[in-house]
Amino acid sequence: MRLVSVQPPQRKPVERRKNTKVARWVVLMVLIAGLVNYARPLPSPTTLVQLPDTLAPTSVAVAWPSPGYGSLFVDGYGAVAAQQGDDIIATASIAKVITALCVLEKSPLQPGETGPLITMTQEDLDLYNAEIGRNGSRLYVEPGEQLSEYQLLQAMLIPSANNIANTLAVWAFGSLDAYQTYATNFAQRHELVRTHIGTDASGFDPSTTSTANDLAKLGQLAVANPVLAEIASQKSASFPRAGTIYNYNSALGVSGIDGVKTGNNDQNLGGLLFSAILT
Repeated sequence: MRLVSVQPPQRKPVERRKNTKVARWVVLMVLIAGLVNYARPLPSPTTLVQLPDTLAPTSVAVAWPSPGYGSLFVDGYGAVAAQQGDDIIATASIAKVITALCVLEKSPLQPGETGPLITMTQEDLDLYNAEIGRNGSRLYVEPGEQLSEYQLLQAMLIPSANNIANTLAVWAFGSLDAYQTYATNFAQRHELVRTHIGTDASGFDPSTTSTANDLAKLGQLAVANPVLAEIASQKSASFPRAGTIYNYNSALGVSGIDGVKTGNNDQNLGGLLFSAILT
């Protein structure tokens, strides 16, 4: 609060002539002192910075599911909590995040770009039919249908289409074997040291395994890629033949959650790799 003081005006005292000479000397001495200080070299500057006190971090109890596996990473702090974080588990469809990152590394997209058009073939339809036979998640495609790289990434991440994961991997790398080699190298380069890339690109096959700690690192890689992060945050997407398909991640928009990927198979009955911004 600022206070303003208002006082009545005061009459200036009349200056006597006999004091004039003294007043001039005082002014002259002040001016001379000022000139001397002006000519003197400046002292070296000294900077004093007052930093705010840093609060010491306190431990936080995380309510982990039981039984279950979990790992919590925070930007700028790394791993802050885990439950059985180094135990090997099947990734299920969370493996599609690895597929997406590898494809975007091989064929990069900038935000706003859709990438090349990819023509669906009979082989792609066969992949779709194979998912029907094993009750896997899928997106319908027709031979001759053209979908952009961005649309195929949407199909793989939003409705978690297994057939599209394999279609993308074959398109980008030539074969699933070549994809497996590339993705294995990708995992090694990013220190996902306990992650094993299996025989398919979708994660439906239980041979793709990892740990909660590795998958949390993977989540950080995912949100750092603007194209992948954008798609992972979308609640739905529309396709020419399949129509509008909705995201399996029903937690989107809850408590700041903005991604990343769900996953389940016979070996992992329910996994969620998620990111959230908390303020």
